Amino acid sequence: MPSMLLGHPFGTITDVLTHALAGLKPLRGAAELGPDGDKLIIAIAEARYKADRNANLIRQMTTEPKVFASEIDSDGLVALARAGREAAAGFNA
Repeated sequence: MPSMLLGHPFGTITDVLTHALAGLKPLRGAAELGPDGDKLIIAIAEARYKADRNANLIRQMTTEPKVFASEIDSDGLVALARAGREAAAGFNA
C-alpha cells in the first residue's frame, strides 16, 4: 500500500463541499449568486462527486481484502461457466 495515500484529504474535501452545497442549493435560481450562480452550484457538486469517488477508490486500494478458503471443485466451476456461456449463446441466436 503506498504510504502517500494514507491520510488523504478527499474525505474532508467531500464533507466541506457537502456543507457548501447544503447552503447554496436553496439559492439555486436566485439573484443572490449572480448570473453564474447555478453554474457555481453545478461545479461544486461535480467537485464533491469527484472527491467522494477518489476517497472511495483510495479506500478500496488501501483496505486489505478478506481471503475466503474454498473447497470448490474447479472442474465443476469450469463446467458451470461453459453451460452458462452455451445458454447465453442460445438467447442471442
